[in-house]
Amino acid sequence: MNPFTTNAALQVMGLPRLCVAQYTALAERPGEQAFLAALLDLAFQGRVREAQHSQAMQAAHECGHDWTGEDEAHWRQPLPAVTLPEPDLLREAAIEEIRHARSPVTAHRWLAATLDGIALRTPCTDPVIEREQQGGARCFTLRVAQPQARMNAVIAFPPRSDSLALSDFAWEWFEAMAVAWRPTTREAVQVILRAHLLPVFAGRPVEAFGRVDVLKLRKELATQPGPAGKVRGPRRINRILDVLGQLLDERERQLGTANPCRGLRRLPQRRTTIHPFALPELLRLASAAPDHLGDYVLVRGLTGLRSGEANGLLWDQVDWEAGTITISAARVRGQQVLPKNEYSERTIAMLPSVEAGMRRQSERTGSGGGFVFQTRRGCPIDTCNFAQRDWPRLLEATGLASRAPEHLRHTAASLMLAAGEAPMFVAATLGHSDSRMLMSTYARFVPNALGQRDGTALEKIVASSQAMAIAE
Repeated sequence: MNPFTTNAALQVMGLPRLCVAQYTALAERPGEQAFLAALLDLAFQGRVREAQHSQAMQAAHECGHDWTGEDEAHWRQPLPAVTLPEPDLLREAAIEEIRHARSPVTAHRWLAATLDGIALRTPCTDPVIEREQQGGARCFTLRVAQPQARMNAVIAFPPRSDSLALSDFAWEWFEAMAVAWRPTTREAVQVILRAHLLPVFAGRPVEAFGRVDVLKLRKELATQPGPAGKVRGPRRINRILDVLGQLLDERERQLGTANPCRGLRRLPQRRTTIHPFALPELLRLASAAPDHLGDYVLVRGLTGLRSGEANGLLWDQVDWEAGTITISAARVRGQQVLPKNEYSERTIAMLPSVEAGMRRQSERTGSGGGFVFQTRRGCPIDTCNFAQRDWPRLLEATGLASRAPEHLRHTAASLMLAAGEAPMFVAATLGHSDSRMLMSTYARFVPNALGQRDGTALEKIVASSQAMAIAE
């Protein structure tokens, strides 16, 4: 292997070079040297194949020819075979994977990890090349690039004395993932990390947390009381283990260490108890509420708006001419954020009763624009303040059983289904992806939701048939 041409090829691919001392040491390992040469060959062949593929597609498009499946299959053939001078099952399997992947990216990752192994075994004597290796291909960064577990066996990474701590990896994972989470999710995961996972991770290297440790943690969570002196419920324990599983799943993708949470059975837990209000109860709640909250309760109970959606609703989202409310934002922890998911961005038709409530609310807060539902001081309603202060007082004043404000959303679903609305309409109004969960969740609450005795429709049919039989 010529060091000059090899280094030139590595530079073309954006990879760090090797110094003379590393090439000398590599010459003493002919199997690894041949594997590195084979990887370079496959990487270049893959690049050439990709370039030719793109040119052929562009030429066909310019000539007005259809690009058929046969044309695509021609360019998707495996790369030409590469033979190693010495039999090596692991390396041959890696080469076959690269050949059939047909992507230069796969070969590039194997190249990077191979260079990483060489640099770890033989210190670099060239300061310039050493900076390249430290900045591009060395140590932890490159092992992230190739998540396959068997790579360690192929490249034979030497043991590392400066292994990343598991707690540091956990924080890096949290900071990387938190940018895609809602504020409430971010806070919940941070609490789980600080209270339950980081104390267990303390002093452990990143790869040292296996199946035995997971089972031990689950046992401690289930048997030892929490800070409040109460034993944690199955739902809380499952949530903690879910976060642990996501963290260790990322460790597997980056380092190849198997996720010990895979296949772990969740603790059995009861379904969330749902207690929707009947229509007369909802009207009692709206009547008993203070002036600034009466229509807030009524609209939520008839449209199924989530707390954040109602609290973040702006007058710009209300179209009086079309008779609709557009949900495009939610208020969470004092911030306007995107709704819960893509299906939550929706347009809701205002029923006459809902429009009447919105008209009354417009007289209170609509003059200056801004938020639809506000406190007496003109601030947007806060989810926690309403749930912990206003809502309990309202339930006590009406003599209704205690339940969370989220049951206003359940109330809207059960009322619409009881009134005979199409399930797809109900799902679209609530912001669900489909209607499958509607009947399984709310069907048992449809009876008597409208405050009347069910079964009267069937009685009318029976009575009518009997009357007709007597008349005949």
